[in-house]
Amino acid sequence: MRGKKESNSDVARELGISRQAVSHLLRRAMKKVYKKTKRLYPEYSPFEVALFLMKIFDITDTDDVVKYFKLFDPEIRREIKIDVIMSRRGIIDEAAFDAL
Repeated sequence: MRGKKESNSDVARELGISRQAVSHLLRRAMKKVYKKTKRLYPEYSPFEVALFLMKIFDITDTDDVVKYFKLFDPEIRREIKIDVIMSRRGIIDEAAFDAL
């Protein structure tokens, strides 16, 4: 598994568990890693935490970036999106917030 790009199905087959179980485990792990990183680096914004983790996981391919963000809990994805909007606009407006 190490160093190879594998699908959830490949990992599931190798571990003898379902693909859904692999997905669930990945999502839980991402939530824990995100929250722990926020505690370790309180000066980082939510988006900066996500970028920091992207670098650690060596995620550079556009398709992988999309998959990476989908691994985050919906609440965390929303937190990251709000942070990006706020940093771009300086403040968040109601229309942008409701569109998330």
